[in-house]
Amino acid sequence: MNENIDLSRSYLERAFDEFYDAQLLYNNSRYNSSISRAYYCVFHCINACIYLYGFEFQKHSAVITKFRELFIKTGKFEAILSDIIKDLFEFRNICDYDVGFKADIKQAKICLESAKLFYDKVSDFINSRENQ
Repeated sequence: MNENIDLSRSYLERAFDEFYDAQLLYNNSRYNSSISRAYYCVFHCINACIYLYGFEFQKHSAVITKFRELFIKTGKFEAILSDIIKDLFEFRNICDYDVGFKADIKQAKICLESAKLFYDKVSDFINSRENQ
């Protein structure tokens, strides 16, 4: 389990870096890019969790499905986190692939706050696992 915790911590550190970048982009009115980085913060948090159980996938859909199976359906995390994943995944796709879309400050702020909530919940969970 120590090896799994170590890699989980690495994913969590990457998630923090993505959140930090999302904040910088937000502060510089780069809202589409901020939303994209907020999504990747959440994505790396999800990887941090599922790797605790030895799972690692390349496809985003597989990562998300396994997280919901292991953590949402079992009640380890509240269902709101599943909603955050869905919303940020959709927003990220729009921001990254719809060249005519321009996110506004309100949309970016909501995504940033959601990513922060997700990160904090996962960080607390992983820290509690390390102390067991």
